Order: sequence, then C-alpha cells, then structure tokens
Amino acid sequence: MVDPALGWSEKLSVEVGGAGTVAQAGVVLPRLLADRLGLCTELAGVMARAGFVPLRHRGRALVDAACSLAAGATCLGSGSVWGA
Repeated sequence: MVDPALGWSEKLSVEVGGAGTVAQAGVVLPRLLADRLGLCTELAGVMARAGFVPLRHRGRALVDAACSLAAGATCLGSGSVWGA
C-alpha cells in the first residue's frame, strides 16, 4: 500500500537517453525524495500559524519552489507556485 501523498509516484519510472529527452525531467527525483522523507509535512508543521488554514500546503509549495529553482526557474512570482 502506497501512502496517498505518494500516489503520484506509485508507477513512476525514470529512463535516461533517447531523442527528445528533457533535461528538467530529473527534477522529479528531488521532489520524490522530499515526499519520501516527510520533508513537506515537516515544513508545513514548522510554518503553521494558529487559527489560519492556507489554501495551499505550505511544505509542498516550498519543495515545489526549490525544485523549480533547481530546474532553472528564474521567477517564482507566479500564483501557480505560491497559491494563497
């Protein structure tokens, strides 16, 4: 049984090589590592504020931002990264 938070990676496989390989495809591995180590949950706990429920999981937002930067992002101002 796979943890529901890891469902996105249940049948994940990584293959290297071939025509059309995208360099940023490997950024999924740090995200998977963060999920498996519980980093997203721990970060959300550290940033929790009494009486406030964010619209986006704060730990996930930070891990996604870090993965975006690792993939070469130059701007994180988009609402799709931070949400509310």
